[in-house]
Amino acid sequence: MDLSVAKITDWQLNDLLVCSAFKGDYAAFPGTLIGNLSKEGISVESEAEHAEIDCRKLKNYWVSQPLNNKFGRLGCIELLDLNNRTDEQVKTLCKLFSTFYDMLVNMEQLGIAPSKVILPVLGSGNQNIELCYIIPPLINQCMRALAEIECLEKITFCDYDIEKVKKLVSMLESTDNINKNSDVFISYCSAQREYADCLRKMLTERGVKCWMAPYSIPTGSSYQTEIPSALSNTPNVLLVLSKEAETSRWVQKEWCKKSDFVRCKGKSDMLPSR
Repeated sequence: MDLSVAKITDWQLNDLLVCSAFKGDYAAFPGTLIGNLSKEGISVESEAEHAEIDCRKLKNYWVSQPLNNKFGRLGCIELLDLNNRTDEQVKTLCKLFSTFYDMLVNMEQLGIAPSKVILPVLGSGNQNIELCYIIPPLINQCMRALAEIECLEKITFCDYDIEKVKKLVSMLESTDNINKNSDVFISYCSAQREYADCLRKMLTERGVKCWMAPYSIPTGSSYQTEIPSALSNTPNVLLVLSKEAETSRWVQKEWCKKSDFVRCKGKSDMLPSR
């Protein structure tokens, strides 16, 4: 099993190239994967019309017929325009990553599972979703697929943007950081900061290792990087549930993200606290 980063020009070595697009929109903009496929003589729109696997109505993805080109097949995951769904943004992200896994499982069930898959960081192009909210759950889905799909040997991330690749490598390396040592992630909104502090102190006194912002965030590190990484590596979440938390954008992101990790690993506990 292998999870790695490579140049986009290495796609000819793979059985499946996966891209993402807005739902029903395959515009070939310069600098995008779809745009560069167009330069190679591959029309994503045409491949969508003649897809061998078409799950756009239920799962928002499709897989092309075999291509006599630089790779075996093209897969596409379609996203709704997140600009029109601010409150549901994180739920959409969770669905995106589970959809990638579902695509590979479906291919296996049909006897056309790939052994090598290459993809950019899905949703980070024109969809403009922050890398810190994409990479941890996407990595979890990739690792799940590598562990469960027998013939799948390698998944490679690629991108035209060198800076994005560097950030991807950095975040891949930080995924296995100190957050693995925590037992509980405490999720709260600022209105319940004092109560959350009391919970943290009480649990710590009883030998429970807690991850809680801002205490657990290293000096100079980014909240947007550290929180998703902690959620992916901490087995339990303790949610300080309140009216304010129910409307907090950050709490909603943490809760939905952990829900995706729970579906991936199938063994985490989510503990509400009022």
